[in-house]
Amino acid sequence: MPMGDSGAMSAPPGSGPPFPPPTGSPVLPAPKRWPRVMMWISVTLIVIGVVGLVGDWATRSYEMLRLTAAIERSEAAMATAQDGIGAVALSDHPDAAEKERATHDLAAISATGRDAVSSAGAGVAGLSFLPWHTEVIRAQAAYLDHNAAWVEYLDRGSDTPLTLFQDDNRIEPTWVAAEKYVRAGVPFPALPPLAWRIDDIFRDEEPADPPGGVPA
Repeated sequence: MPMGDSGAMSAPPGSGPPFPPPTGSPVLPAPKRWPRVMMWISVTLIVIGVVGLVGDWATRSYEMLRLTAAIERSEAAMATAQDGIGAVALSDHPDAAEKERATHDLAAISATGRDAVSSAGAGVAGLSFLPWHTEVIRAQAAYLDHNAAWVEYLDRGSDTPLTLFQDDNRIEPTWVAAEKYVRAGVPFPALPPLAWRIDDIFRDEEPADPPGGVPA
């Protein structure tokens, strides 16, 4: 192999360094976007869940407000009938004509009350609720049982007024059940106006004896 004048070995033509010098910026790995995407998905799901819970609470509160208003109308019809029955009184020594008049008045008041209470019950039954709001649906059904007990009581009184002053074995149990299920239907936390109205409906009161009656 020939040597140059300087004694150094000459490189073959067209040869160069084994690797070219770097040109431009180094290639960096792509940033990992997946953890950030997962974070935003989680936040979105949490927000959707909270909004859903709040929306369901608001809907259930509205449903219970509607049910409470219908119950109030039914209770008002019962109170009117009860007051009318209680207003029929006899003297200490009634004669046959007075007894007959009182019997007629009690029958008429019972028939009117029966129709009014039944109409109010139809208003309760006509309400519809979301199918998964089972507590509200149970509250509606429980109160309808109580309303039906009153309709039966007044219907008997319209035919035989003496039954108005006998103990009814359905009204009290259905009232207790209605209170239980209506209170259970109130969502937590309860709207104060809703809680006040339900407390007013189911306020404990001493039962009053009928102020009047038709003697046998």
